[in-house]
Amino acid sequence: MLAPFGWLAVLGLGARAGVGLGLAGAAVGLGEAAYNFERADDLNVAAEASGAGAPNALVEDPDAARFNYVMAWLNLALSVVDAGLALNALRVMGKGAQAARYLPDADVAPEAVESYARIVSSTEDIPAVARSLGVSEGLVKRIKGHMFIEEHVVAVGPDAVMQGRFSPMARNGELWEKAARGVLSADEALELRRLFAHEAVEAELMARGLPYRSAHPSAWDDGTNFANAQHYGAHDLAPLVDHRRPPFQHWEPLFKVSPDGITISDDLGNISQIVDEMLKRIPRQ
Repeated sequence: MLAPFGWLAVLGLGARAGVGLGLAGAAVGLGEAAYNFERADDLNVAAEASGAGAPNALVEDPDAARFNYVMAWLNLALSVVDAGLALNALRVMGKGAQAARYLPDADVAPEAVESYARIVSSTEDIPAVARSLGVSEGLVKRIKGHMFIEEHVVAVGPDAVMQGRFSPMARNGELWEKAARGVLSADEALELRRLFAHEAVEAELMARGLPYRSAHPSAWDDGTNFANAQHYGAHDLAPLVDHRRPPFQHWEPLFKVSPDGITISDDLGNISQIVDEMLKRIPRQ
């Protein structure tokens, strides 16, 4: 009999090589165990039919046939476990690869990553979130894609960009999941609606060609991005996330442009019009 060995490969080698060898070993082990079990089962049936010492016995040693049947059954069970361990290792490695697609952020909390994973995998949250905020499902779907699922090319330093999903933020995940459960407080609903306004405007500006942030050296100082009137991104133009402040309070000091007359509708249904007006007023890069 071939003892299971796939999990030893996973433990003893690097992740990619270990998982590959583990899966190969599990497949071989499971196949051989199934073949041996089928043979042992046939002999066990013959042994039961003839009995030990019976004339014209179908097998010479029925007791040995029964023992081999039990051992073959055990080996098959262990091989199934081995295959499960190898597949689980592949699943864990896949989750790790998915996490690696997030843009780097030293302050990401494990609970934020878990929250984002639940949101990404949910298929029922969009209608519930839309009801909680009184906005369209189409808007929620677009924001979910922008915030949690899509990969973006983002400046991470002067003349340096990386591609990945936005780094998980615990508060964003918490508000989304509360909205999906219909348990937002009145103030939390205002907070999430402003976040949605920011994300929706940001997504629309990026769809129209603006970067998330500028990679120009003049917009960076000691590893931190400081947008200016000549070099900025969609994130810098979008409404402020803090719902206690006017949404475009940052425009005048940054761009010397007044936001007078630009209002965000309660249902966030005028995002395209807001972006149209933005691009008329803000000097192009």
